[in-house]
Amino acid sequence: PSASLWVKEQNETASQQTPSGITDYFAGFAPSFPQESSAGETELLAGNNPRQTLEAIPGAKQEVSYSSDLLSGTMQMGSQATESAFKATAGNTKILHLATHGIVSDQTPAYNKLLFNQEPGSGEDGNLYTYELYNLDMQADLAVLSACNTGYGPIKRGQGHMSLARGFKLAGCQNVLMTLWQIRDRVSTDLVKHF
Repeated sequence: PSASLWVKEQNETASQQTPSGITDYFAGFAPSFPQESSAGETELLAGNNPRQTLEAIPGAKQEVSYSSDLLSGTMQMGSQATESAFKATAGNTKILHLATHGIVSDQTPAYNKLLFNQEPGSGEDGNLYTYELYNLDMQADLAVLSACNTGYGPIKRGQGHMSLARGFKLAGCQNVLMTLWQIRDRVSTDLVKHF
């Protein structure tokens, strides 16, 4: 209910005050991975696997599609959900929704990453690292990080929590919805629908 009221308020004021550079209200990203199958009802654990052995996240497309329908936005699904597409969109969108795999580096939090589809010839590797976020200029009111461990990381004295979520905050996102543990695909989809 709280998200519904927030969306209603945002829709009412969106036409009245649009910050300079904002062209999209909502943009969602749901990459696909090689092992994607028609598992449907099977709950798959999305998490710390090397890229070549990543499990499919069938609920990611449902999640982003639901949010896009609710918020009248654009979505990049499957092979269209690339790192370069995200970077091109991130600075001019009010609400970002990323439903993908998140991988944590315990030794070097700047190397925590969200995975996108790889796009040969784009100059991007399909890994959106925390340190890359520091160089982006985002004006988003909300970033929904529907991936494992996006809020996980050590606390550094004088700097705070070193996580992917922190990278989004430092890039300019006002609010970040994150996870502190591994999430199950179907549960994540249900949570987003009720948010």
